[in-house]
Amino acid sequence: MLAIREEPVKLKTDAVIEETCEIKTWGCCSQGASSLKAEFNKNVFTPREDAEGEIKINNTDCKVAVTDVCFFIEQVMSQKIKSHHQEERITIIKKNIPGPAAGANW
Repeated sequence: MLAIREEPVKLKTDAVIEETCEIKTWGCCSQGASSLKAEFNKNVFTPREDAEGEIKINNTDCKVAVTDVCFFIEQVMSQKIKSHHQEERITIIKKNIPGPAAGANW
């Protein structure tokens, strides 16, 4: 039997991740900025809990539409033993939907 003990991930409530990016066309022509904000009620869930979250896209300062939004929750298991490394990724849920129009908030 192999038992591995690691420090548990610290519980964070009301976790928010936000990023704003300048959108360019033809590699150099600025079309404004678009931002994405993801909020979850916490960052650690047990298998029987429902994850509650909200995704917001602010495209009000951008001249081009967001054509596609892909949302997914992924479980990552990583093992590292000396110089050997193995990683397994399992997509739990995935959803694609059209994004907001140019100048829209979603």
